[in-house]
Amino acid sequence: MTEHKAKPEVWALVEEYGNKYEGDMLNCILELRSRIKTLEAAAQKHIVETSANILALASRIEALESAKRQSSKVLDLSDLPQWTPEQTQKLKDLLEGYHNHLGLNE
Repeated sequence: MTEHKAKPEVWALVEEYGNKYEGDMLNCILELRSRIKTLEAAAQKHIVETSANILALASRIEALESAKRQSSKVLDLSDLPQWTPEQTQKLKDLLEGYHNHLGLNE
């Protein structure tokens, strides 16, 4: 996340000195450090949650697009082998009559 120049052992000395001498300036620095750590943790949590939400949204969009593609496929009568030739012809005749009625075959 952030590269820190202060080493952990330096912070340990600052904390030790702050605990011994209760200096206002030192306590202010330690408080600011604590607040920054809290903000960094919250920012990291927000990044993780936002990433998860984006992935979930992308997955949902893909599923909806896939469903739309499948629902928009034109019915191919050859995909229905359980129909008899007479049933298939009757359906074709009905569809042709419907297309003629709507003027789609002109």
